[in-house]
Amino acid sequence: MRLTTVAFLCGFVGGSGCAPGVAHIGVPGELGDACDTDSECESEFCIPYGTGQICSQPCISEADCANDLLCLENGSAGMWCLPAGSCSCEGRCCGDDGCGNPCPDTCEGTCNTTTCECSQPCTPDETRACTAYGTCAGTQTCVGNDTWSECTNDQWSCTEPGVEQESCMAGACEGVRTCEQDCGYGDCAPDCATGTDCCGDGCVDLDTDRDNCGACDRACLLYLNSDVATDPCYNGACAMKCCRNGSETCDDEFFFVPDPYVPMYLVCTQAGGGVGYVATGTGPPCDSDGTERCRCWAENADPVDFHTVLPDLYIPGMVMENCDAVGKFLLLDLSAYAGEKLYVGAHEQLDGSGHMTRVCIATGP
Repeated sequence: MRLTTVAFLCGFVGGSGCAPGVAHIGVPGELGDACDTDSECESEFCIPYGTGQICSQPCISEADCANDLLCLENGSAGMWCLPAGSCSCEGRCCGDDGCGNPCPDTCEGTCNTTTCECSQPCTPDETRACTAYGTCAGTQTCVGNDTWSECTNDQWSCTEPGVEQESCMAGACEGVRTCEQDCGYGDCAPDCATGTDCCGDGCVDLDTDRDNCGACDRACLLYLNSDVATDPCYNGACAMKCCRNGSETCDDEFFFVPDPYVPMYLVCTQAGGGVGYVATGTGPPCDSDGTERCRCWAENADPVDFHTVLPDLYIPGMVMENCDAVGKFLLLDLSAYAGEKLYVGAHEQLDGSGHMTRVCIATGP
């Protein structure tokens, strides 16, 4: 015996009820006959119909049915052989006397006779939590006794999480805020142009801004010669001391290595093609003013070719052989000299070229 667990509903059409046939005792019922169990039907399907049950079977068309039964849709159960006059399910209805799906067993409120959806009872002005736009938490309010309002929330400021944006100000910088998963805007993110960052005064270029050199609020200390360029920030490094061999064969300036130590650079700021270097010492006192400078080797009454003596003062590895591009830099390791006095210089090449070369000793981030 085959058991069926599918529920079917038959209805009254135009006020006439269902009229199933009657099976003869001891003879398997034909399609449309009344029955109590599957075994009483030749088709072995005894299904609910009206206030009783009839023998039926699944079908595709009327050709699969007999005894003037029609192949009709019976709710979500599909197509079955049913008596003429059964609901065609074009207009679904609810309850045991109609076709289509009955209201859920848990329905304690009003059943919608078109959709068979159940409206749960509620108390006027009662509220409950809900979710809208996928992830946004909100509240619904009871209207009447069985209808809930749309899900809403006074705190929502947007309804397209991850997509919707609005303009804002991030400090002194223009920015954008993006709608987040709770239907509220997130923090304002600066919308600076490529190559700039948002600092206290707005979007700045950290490679060149003297007040934000290499990082926001990192102002360069202007320990500079008068001949240095107006802006002391080069590639995010602050110039401490600069020198230029104009008409001289060599020029240099002393500086003190920071203690505690910070990263340092030798930066080419005027590309004359000369040599930039860091040394532990300088030339003899100049006959003219007694100042010790590397140019004094060539300018004194008893000149010395600095090329023969200066290299002995170079700090190994701290030499830029050709300052041929503005912004060219050499990362220095002067940590062993923290707190000590050293010299940064620029001089001509062996062939006499390389005048008008300017280099700066700089600290970086």
